[in-house]
Amino acid sequence: GRARVRVRPDLGGKDMNVIHLTGSRIAGAPMLVALLGGCAAQPAPPPLAALEGACAAAVAAHVGRSAAEISVRATGQARGGLTLIEATDAGQGGDRTHVCEVDEGGRVHALRHPPS
Repeated sequence: GRARVRVRPDLGGKDMNVIHLTGSRIAGAPMLVALLGGCAAQPAPPPLAALEGACAAAVAAHVGRSAAEISVRATGQARGGLTLIEATDAGQGGDRTHVCEVDEGGRVHALRHPPS
């Protein structure tokens, strides 16, 4: 019989599909291989905690405190795929907010003081 291809979401929670091939022969195997060539696994982005840690370290160096004294949370995406991380340190004059733009390598591209 003819080969059948069925694509279903991966049950492992990864961002990819699992392809099931059934049948004894695959007449279009070269074409299938060419189509699947673009489906190579992409490297996983670093965990969000690593990006938040990079921002916390940058803000800590900026304000002269330890990274443990900085609270951080991701707030979205910026231009070029950079992750926006909001960081707050409890300074002597109250909480101060900073925003980092962090790339997938954990490098902080910008550290801003947003308007109040």
